[in-house]
Amino acid sequence: TYNPELSAMHCVAEGIRKVADQDTVLLIKLHNMTDARFKDLYSNIASAHPNIFYLTYADYSGMMHAADLMISDVSSIFIEFLLLDKPVVLFNNPRIREFPYFNAEDIEYKTRDAAVQVDSLDELLRAVRTELNHPEKRSAIRQRYAMALDHGRDGRSAERAAQAILEWAHDGSRPAQPAGRRA
Repeated sequence: TYNPELSAMHCVAEGIRKVADQDTVLLIKLHNMTDARFKDLYSNIASAHPNIFYLTYADYSGMMHAADLMISDVSSIFIEFLLLDKPVVLFNNPRIREFPYFNAEDIEYKTRDAAVQVDSLDELLRAVRTELNHPEKRSAIRQRYAMALDHGRDGRSAERAAQAILEWAHDGSRPAQPAGRRA
């Protein structure tokens, strides 16, 4: 996230290099609206470390499938990642409640129980190691969210969408919600 009240970039800064070691590769992808000084900082960190890569392209799907774990802050991308049933570590910015649009009821906050939340670099490093060694720890919670947020993971989504559109176009009725889903 690029907002100073939400972002973990300035909280972690140079310390992020400690995540990467001979067995761990770190991919860094910043929000496109990130301040140039942070882009330069993280690009320089990657340039100086053989197991850190600074990514500039926007193939988020490919990045998420390649990763075993995601480190984030409040970015909604972590919700997409947890649908893959992979561990997420979230760094809590101490200024989070100063964000003008902070709402504890937003999805970025309500789903945080599916991730490990940390408040310091030391906690981040421990959480990354623990989650990589035990990725199944929060799997049940992640799977619960996947079913609630990503219904119909059977390859028939386009068919269901087309059917709902046709039903609506023919009789103007609202399609029925799948079991367990609320409008």
